Amino acid sequence: MSLFKFNITGLLSKETTFILNYMKDNYDWKDIENKLFDYGLTSSRKRSYVIVHQIKKRINKKFDNLPCIEDLIHLANSKVSSLTKSQVYYVFLYNSDKIFSNIMDSIFQIYDHNKKNPVITRSDVKSLLINYLNYFDKEFNEKTKQNWIGKFISILKEINMFIERGRHTYLINIGEITYETWTFFTLHTIINNYDLNEALFIKAFHILPSHIQLIIKRGKNRNWITYNTSKFDGNKINITLKSNFKNIKEWLERIN
Repeated sequence: MSLFKFNITGLLSKETTFILNYMKDNYDWKDIENKLFDYGLTSSRKRSYVIVHQIKKRINKKFDNLPCIEDLIHLANSKVSSLTKSQVYYVFLYNSDKIFSNIMDSIFQIYDHNKKNPVITRSDVKSLLINYLNYFDKEFNEKTKQNWIGKFISILKEINMFIERGRHTYLINIGEITYETWTFFTLHTIINNYDLNEALFIKAFHILPSHIQLIIKRGKNRNWITYNTSKFDGNKINITLKSNFKNIKEWLERIN
């Protein structure tokens, strides 16, 4: 995705939920475009087209190690929090936009080098973006870059990964995903029988072994997943997961 497309789309949490809700009965993308405009969620039919086209690209892309569009539809129609839904949509954005994921990976490096006080500023984000653009010999005007930075920061604030600490200063809040977000993705690894280390959401959130211990404690009063944790070794996650749920839909129906 280019800076321009990112600037006019971003995370699109509200629109994505609306589209997925509507898709439970209707997979007609053109009709969904019209509904998006008719319900006042876009300012024009042209913008409806742009938004639906972008969301369609994200959620229709084939990822072996991410839940499928049917699972996303069940999630959108569930009673989980808007924060959980935004965090899930973020993972699909991360895995669809190379510029976005590259800057995120650089931010994760900043976190790793200063875990006691992982603070970042808007100027830091701008430097990361400029370095990326220079490396790939890409040029954009200042307004486009500033709009991208603003959209980028607003997304990370929405999913609780940036916590405001002052004017244009943010705490990098790694590992603070909701237990529902964690469960949505880990159930997919259990049901489809692949290693948690290969799950694409792990990299998107930069979840480390120390974070997993805290996440497990957060869900200790829920019996959705059974954990058998072995010794954590560096950044490799050694953990056995089990669940009685046959699919994600069954889990979501239980918690509704």
